[in-house]
Amino acid sequence: MKGRGFVQNPSEYQVIPKNKSRYSLVIAASKRAGQIAKRAKEKGETLADKPLKIAINEITSGAVTIVEPDEQY
Repeated sequence: MKGRGFVQNPSEYQVIPKNKSRYSLVIAASKRAGQIAKRAKEKGETLADKPLKIAINEITSGAVTIVEPDEQY
């Protein structure tokens, strides 16, 4: 789409941390989006953006890190 910059539509290479897979990104973003949606519902809040967009922004900014299953132990 023309006119869309990094902030609105980042490429997967800008979002995926080094040595991580697309699969890891999808799973992490999905889980984080679920947490965000659940928290908003519990607090009765209305989100300005969709939970998935918030999750991707958190991953991109480094506020949330992706941990591979083999890194958990």
